Amino acid sequence: MRLSMRILCVGVIATAATPSIASDDAVRAAIELGITPSAAAAAGINGTAATALLARIGNATEERLALSKAHASVRQLTRQVSALRVHLQRHPNDDNAAAELRASLQSLAAANQSVRAALDELWSVALEGVQHPADAGLVAQRAGRGRVIDVPLRATMRSDAQYLELESALVAERRALRLGEDLPDEVRDVLVSARTAPEVITANALHTSLISQVTVAYDAWSSE
Repeated sequence: MRLSMRILCVGVIATAATPSIASDDAVRAAIELGITPSAAAAAGINGTAATALLARIGNATEERLALSKAHASVRQLTRQVSALRVHLQRHPNDDNAAAELRASLQSLAAANQSVRAALDELWSVALEGVQHPADAGLVAQRAGRGRVIDVPLRATMRSDAQYLELESALVAERRALRLGEDLPDEVRDVLVSARTAPEVITANALHTSLISQVTVAYDAWSSE
């Protein structure tokens, strides 16, 4: 089935709830890495470079298989932990089940670590041949994936505290627009600083000029 880029432009985070990717689906793998069409365009990846990047991921059979297996382990252990917790709610004095739950939680943590390690391996493959500053742009985009902010605003590296501050400012801005209120000066300063950062201005321009050809490249790969 052809994958819609309107759906796949959203970043995917590797968590216990993340569905596994098909072993032959380079587009899904790229998106799980945080390399959505929007992120790629904002980093300066053009259509040709996007096709080459997807080809590298597509050829990384071993790395994608390791990722798929890690996801499968996470799903299995997540179900196991859930079942044990339900059992212990009904039978709180079952020491064997309690011990099994502790062991399962440790195994789940290890499985999630395996997912992160597999993603790191696949990330290294994906970035082979990507030139500076596009590589730095993709690193910043990956660091900001999952954040509820526009893709160009992820073009600069931020700490967790800075991301939270920016996300809160954006929420306040949307609320003020909805209610017809003025933004507090400190909130406006956060937004102006973020939007006028050189990396963000560049990312905006790159996204505007490259998003169409990158989307075409992703769509073409999805339909193969």
